[in-house]
Amino acid sequence: MAFPGTGNKATERNQLLQLSIMNLALHRRQHDPSGLISTCAYGQSSTPTPPPELKKWDVWIGDWNLSGTAKDTPTGPEYKVNWHLHEHWILNGFFVQVDQTWKGNGQELHSMEILSYDPGKKIHTVSGSRVTDGRGL
Repeated sequence: MAFPGTGNKATERNQLLQLSIMNLALHRRQHDPSGLISTCAYGQSSTPTPPPELKKWDVWIGDWNLSGTAKDTPTGPEYKVNWHLHEHWILNGFFVQVDQTWKGNGQELHSMEILSYDPGKKIHTVSGSRVTDGRGL
C-alpha cells in the first residue's frame, strides 16, 4: 500500500491542488450560501511552501522509543509497555506522518496520525487511525 508522499512530485502537487480546491469550495459555501461568488483556481508557476508554523514539528521528526509501566485503571495491575514512534515529513513538508507501535498487556496496537496546520484557523491539527488485529478502531 502506498502512502502519500511516496509518489512522484507531479502527482503529489496535483493531489495537494485538488485538496486546496475542495477546501476553497467548502469555505466559499460557508461564507456565501447564495453561491453568488465564483471560485477559480489557477496553477502556480512556483512551488508552494509550507507555513512557518509547521517548523514547530521539526523537534519530533525521527524515531522515538519509549518504555515504562502502565495501568488500565487506578487500582488495576501494573504492566510493562514499549512504544515506538516514527515521525517524518510528507507531501513536500506540508504534513507530518506519525507511525506508532504500542506493545503492552499482551496487545500490540498500530496507529498512524497525520499532523498539519490550518492557517485559516491558526491551529495545529491531528487526525489518525488505530489498528489492532487488522481492524480499524
